Amino acid sequence: MNGGGEEASPSSSSASTSNSTSDILQRWKEIQYSLKQRLITEDDFAWKLPASSSGEEADQVVLKYIGGVDVSCLKEDQSIACGTLVVLDFQTSKVVYQDSAHVKLHVPYIAGFLVHHFSSFCFIILFR
Repeated sequence: MNGGGEEASPSSSSASTSNSTSDILQRWKEIQYSLKQRLITEDDFAWKLPASSSGEEADQVVLKYIGGVDVSCLKEDQSIACGTLVVLDFQTSKVVYQDSAHVKLHVPYIAGFLVHHFSSFCFIILFR
């Protein structure tokens, strides 16, 4: 587990902090609308749950791992965050991987746009 502090710079899809909140909000609305056009609304995954019926397709694999990310900020300074990625074995619920990072966020929190606030953190922890 790595708990080292890292800088979470704004992604290319995020406005810099020198822009006004209304400029940031407008850009985020555009990005969110663009992403909505690519939203998948039907399951097309190639895995199955272990207890699935025998009528499933032979090319499906059994789900092995599940994971999640959570991020918390200091009450006193919302730009200082700590986040953790945890991966569990689906059958045993045992932790098979976990990693944490402390980051300095450079993007403001705006209700309804949480992904923009924490996306740079997620890239750091998912791709190291």
